[in-house]
Amino acid sequence: MSKKNNDQNQVPEETKEETPEEVTEASQEKQESSQEEALQQALREQEDKYLRLLAEDDNYRKRSQKEKENAWTTARADTIKELLPVYDNLERALKQETADEAYAKGVQMTMTQLKTVLEKLGGGEIPAQGESFDPNVHNAVMHMEDEALGENTVVEVFQAGFKMGEKVIRHAMVKVASVLDGFAQTREFLANMGFTPTEVESVRSQLDADANRRALTAIMGGAKAGE
Repeated sequence: MSKKNNDQNQVPEETKEETPEEVTEASQEKQESSQEEALQQALREQEDKYLRLLAEDDNYRKRSQKEKENAWTTARADTIKELLPVYDNLERALKQETADEAYAKGVQMTMTQLKTVLEKLGGGEIPAQGESFDPNVHNAVMHMEDEALGENTVVEVFQAGFKMGEKVIRHAMVKVASVLDGFAQTREFLANMGFTPTEVESVRSQLDADANRRALTAIMGGAKAGE
């Protein structure tokens, strides 16, 4: 049989048309898919919103806690500062000699109670006597020369310093020893100007007296500021 006859005998394939039911089913599946995708998107948005709210709430609680801690710390520091003039007055009273033992005992008991209160507030006296001078916690209002003492050693405390933790409430007002003669250059200058040794020492005494007056003024100024 020839190829021509074969081509004539072939029956054309019929194109299958979708039934209305099939069209409706496909449309429903597409619609359901779109609805599911929209629901998933809405769910993701709600989850993101919920997580953001949780983060904001956590940050708010942390911020509030920090503010409370700062307020409490500031309140304690202010209270300690207000009590320091009382501490200073009791300390001066204890240094005064008296024959009234009951009075002295009463002052000592009051000082002990005050120290307990300050400790409960977190306040503590800054070590100073015999310590190396530290500008972070000490305020040097006087200097003295003494080779028997170490360089920059605190030899006298005029007013106790206090701190709360690492926070300095008040610097300790102190006298500091110096091995080097800070007056040496001035002495040499005066000698070259023709001053006698007696006159040089007189100048030095006057300078020391001025330093003492400045120290006293600083101490009294600090006491008045605390009243």
